[in-house]
Amino acid sequence: MWRWLDAAPAGSGRSHDVTWHAFGPTESASVVVLVHGFGASSRHWRGNVAALVDMGHRVLTVDLLGFGGSDKPGVFPGDEENLSENFEFSIELWARQLSDFAAYAATGRSVALVGNSLGSLVCLVAAAKKTGATPLRVRGLCLINTAGAMNNRGALALDDDGLPSDGLSPVTLRVAQTVFALLDWVLSKPPLARWLFDRVRRRDNVRAGEIDLGDTGLSFHILYLPSRPIHRVFLQINPSCTCCRFFLSLSPSPTLSLSLCVPAVLESVYSTRAAASSRVDDELVDLITSPADDPGAPATFAAILRGPPGPRPDKLAESGALDDVPILFLWGDADPFTPLEGGVPTFFRARCAGGAAATEARDWRFEALTGGVGHCPHDECPDLVHARLLPWLSELAT
Repeated sequence: MWRWLDAAPAGSGRSHDVTWHAFGPTESASVVVLVHGFGASSRHWRGNVAALVDMGHRVLTVDLLGFGGSDKPGVFPGDEENLSENFEFSIELWARQLSDFAAYAATGRSVALVGNSLGSLVCLVAAAKKTGATPLRVRGLCLINTAGAMNNRGALALDDDGLPSDGLSPVTLRVAQTVFALLDWVLSKPPLARWLFDRVRRRDNVRAGEIDLGDTGLSFHILYLPSRPIHRVFLQINPSCTCCRFFLSLSPSPTLSLSLCVPAVLESVYSTRAAASSRVDDELVDLITSPADDPGAPATFAAILRGPPGPRPDKLAESGALDDVPILFLWGDADPFTPLEGGVPTFFRARCAGGAAATEARDWRFEALTGGVGHCPHDECPDLVHARLLPWLSELAT
């Protein structure tokens, strides 16, 4: 356990207990830090640590604040009934945590950061903004299925012309804004937030990819609609339910599709191929659901879903702050959450392809992982990831 003081100029000044692990040779010049995604923990790198250690790397894993064994400061003493004024989670907070952790655990050595989903965005921000109390020294970034934001508020953002940044129709945008406003209200009420959280974290819901909301007439299912990145969760409508009839009145079609990030609906996050399905095992379900028993977990869940979406990865890239950082992008071709055809991967593919849109001096590479690979390739098909990651790390060391 590491006691982290968020002492950076932009920090909260608070201290938190952070769970982390170290593997491999202590004095290795090559230090690799693995950063998990939303709802996961350092245990999600279960299929990768041994391969990295076998290649001589010093491997560090860390649980981001609010996840795994780290503190979940969504509830403070005396504030248990007020989620709206709780500790604020943000991408910038986790970037400061990652920067300070790397300085502490790598003992001054430069590091290669490897992230998945939300963890990739945290790595990007940490490398680009360097906002930790100790400057972060980065040798390279490996970003696996990068998230576009901390939550789905980012999908509702408008571009410079006042249009939806993810290409949504005005009707879909209005529907999504209405639903998210309702969700925001629910999450601001502790009894309702705890009720929703208890439904989400049930082991059968986590494994099956469906969240039964009891007598409300609603259930959530994952649905992959690659033409619209926001269309990730299918809201099943029960016409006999008053609440459902309200949503139907807003929807341009008999069903309403919208984006709602729940911590884990594993059989939908992972691809449907047999090799992936075998990875959705009891160990994976346990690493997702066990931290949900911590006292601060319900408020943490609410705070993350209600928090600021954070900087967009494409905007970070356009800033030029990462031009001198080698980056390897890996992307599953059947990712239901951040589809390969979506805006973020399309942007980075174009930048990595060269030409007028890219800076030739950048050492950026983009590789699509084909064959029906989902949102967490490092766990779903570790050998496929290692075939790209390990040679790239060896190049960084030369």
